[in-house]
Amino acid sequence: MPDYCLFYIKSIHFVVMKAKIFPGLIILLIAITGCSSDKNYKKIKVLVPQSTSSIPLLYMAEMNLFHGYEVETEFFTNHMQALVRMLRGDAAFLFTGTSQGWENRMSGSPIVILNTGVWGVSYLLGTGENVKTMADLRGLRIGLPFPGSPLDVQTRYILIKNGIDPDKECNIRYAPFTQAYPLLVRGDLDVAAFPEPMATKLVTSGNLFRLIDYKEAWASVNGGEESSPQVSLFTVKDFAAENGGMIRDFVSVWREATEFTKSNPGIVAEKFAKAMQMSVPIVKEAVANTLFSIPDSEKNKKFVNEYFVQINELLFLKKSKLPDDFFITTD
Repeated sequence: MPDYCLFYIKSIHFVVMKAKIFPGLIILLIAITGCSSDKNYKKIKVLVPQSTSSIPLLYMAEMNLFHGYEVETEFFTNHMQALVRMLRGDAAFLFTGTSQGWENRMSGSPIVILNTGVWGVSYLLGTGENVKTMADLRGLRIGLPFPGSPLDVQTRYILIKNGIDPDKECNIRYAPFTQAYPLLVRGDLDVAAFPEPMATKLVTSGNLFRLIDYKEAWASVNGGEESSPQVSLFTVKDFAAENGGMIRDFVSVWREATEFTKSNPGIVAEKFAKAMQMSVPIVKEAVANTLFSIPDSEKNKKFVNEYFVQINELLFLKKSKLPDDFFITTD
């Protein structure tokens, strides 16, 4: 039985025990949901967030760029639900937060990283322009999506490097992005972090100001390098081992679609504004504000490992480094 099936069964067992459901239902649940490595992967399903970050994958699917396969993208709203779907074979790939991926791996999931596609995508917004640098956040109420999220970890790291204790000298409040905006407007938050394209939409039509670019804030505490791994492509270890050639070709085409997206923000905005549920000008600006890049496998491994080591002290799971077999060579 493949590793991902074992992890999936353990996950179901945990849920069943937590809910105090009769254990015999585990077998029924597995039978209903399915868990088999015998899947037809001529149709490649990729679970992606409804974000500017996903546009290269959307473009790849829309234009049928991956010859010999039908690529289908599907938006997800809950990371754990998307992960379980990939583990049980409902999707080949999951495009999600880099740190969420490695946390899942260290929790026992057989998830592996193929490459990173986005290295900067978020901004700190507010109703006024009183914040110029991260040092100005001392004493303020800061809205972040959830504990341990990529933005939570990175914000805390940058604050600490600016001499600010995020737990004692700031008031960090957690709220989903859709809830953070009304909290800002009501005055219950001073600033809040938002990814693209939501950041551009709120600046354009929500009477908010773009205060801090996380790429610039990261560069200020990282020797001038603004890139940090934000959104990466993942799959399951067994699937990667069985489909190495296809995966290499997929990443190569994804890289080409990424370069097209970077060079043609207007064209991709026209194509995917409706999918983003935003206007073409907003999506075009959001694409320009997103730091896209797909490095070679060695560089990706190096950059992701270096970032992990830097923020390791803030992670819930204390590890000295990421396991080597977490990374799949795709060149």
